[in-house]
Amino acid sequence: MTFREWNNRKNNWLRAQKGEWAAKLLGRAPMSDAYNPQKVQKILLLRNDNKLGDALVSSVLLRGLKALFPTADIDVVAGKSNATILRNNPAVSTLYFATEGLASLISCGLKLRGKQYDLYLDLDEKPTLASLAFLKVLQPRWSFGFNRQQYPLYNLTTTMDLSVCHITARYEACLRFLGYQGKLDTSYEIKLSESAKVAAGQFLSTLQWGGAIDCSKSASGQPPPLFFSGTDFWLGHGFPK
Repeated sequence: MTFREWNNRKNNWLRAQKGEWAAKLLGRAPMSDAYNPQKVQKILLLRNDNKLGDALVSSVLLRGLKALFPTADIDVVAGKSNATILRNNPAVSTLYFATEGLASLISCGLKLRGKQYDLYLDLDEKPTLASLAFLKVLQPRWSFGFNRQQYPLYNLTTTMDLSVCHITARYEACLRFLGYQGKLDTSYEIKLSESAKVAAGQFLSTLQWGGAIDCSKSASGQPPPLFFSGTDFWLGHGFPK
């Protein structure tokens, strides 16, 4: 085992221990009625890890949530960097900002508590002390996370081995649990602002190309993750229909 592997295992173990300690200290979720998708009008997604790739993949989840809850407001707590991926997503109502630090998340939770969210989603593998404190302050009607049986602040959970599946499968499992039916669009997307589209168009006009980049075949014969056409980007297994 390399030092890096050992250090990662140690950090993961410490994170789990802190989370379990915090779960016992912070107590249970407020009493709530049985989950009912028809009563969900305000949703909050925790995506403050500031990871650009994970924010991009979150477009699958956000699009599915909007299809499942078409009249609901979907807010996201993001970091300053990954907010650039989420800012123009049509499913997102409002972006809020917080770091992964305890003080930042508690401050954010106090700010958002008055919104009285119906559904809170934290899809990380394990909650942290800071995210548990945030949830305690926020007090949503229903809170969902994977493998949260030992964390009483969550009143919605299901079991899934997150170590062996792609994050897209994790998002689909979440949507299915919440009531999503039918085929799920698993392509990724970045919506550009009008100013970004103009800038992209000006840049592309300087290139010698045919108007679209089709990367549908890679050296391995598998479809790569990137497709581009005009001034919008899609990531997945083909151009959107």
